[in-house]
Amino acid sequence: MADPPGPAGRDWLLVVAVVVTATIEAFSREQLVWPVASLGVTVGLACLLPWRRVRPLLVFALSFGTVSAVEALSILRDVQWEGLDTAAFLLVLPYALARWASVRDVGIGVLVMAVPLALSGVAGDPVGNIVGGGLVVLLSFAVGFAVRYAGELQAEEVAGLRSRERAELARELHDTVAHHVSAIAVQAQAGRVVAA
Repeated sequence: MADPPGPAGRDWLLVVAVVVTATIEAFSREQLVWPVASLGVTVGLACLLPWRRVRPLLVFALSFGTVSAVEALSILRDVQWEGLDTAAFLLVLPYALARWASVRDVGIGVLVMAVPLALSGVAGDPVGNIVGGGLVVLLSFAVGFAVRYAGELQAEEVAGLRSRERAELARELHDTVAHHVSAIAVQAQAGRVVAA
């Protein structure tokens, strides 16, 4: 598997887009529970996005751990916290985890993901919403795995092609050298015959 690319300019543009969108949503959406906290959580988690490829498990765990903590606090306070719709960007994190992390880290990520889903059940969210949300997250994992394995297959194909090219080049080189050595041997024998 190739090394993951580090933070790039497009990652910071994504962060800026999320911050602007979240700010607009937080101040324009009515009936939003904890608008300042929701904005703070969303902006804070968006700032982790540039490192989702180089530290996928850490970013995943921090993000969904934070969501779990806020959900737990809302349960303790008997408040129905929904967060911002802008936080849908979190769906790139399961993809990044499946794409760039080890299988062990993906397993840990699945366990981390189970916590907010369980808390949603404790909070009284409809089962359909919880199952649907879980399926969307699993779909994001699946797409990450598909892209990962497609990349690995392509790398293996390129490696196989290079190996075949090297073998062909070695055969051609062998044939050329063998031809020249044979010609030298014939000339040496002819030289002995002439000299005798």
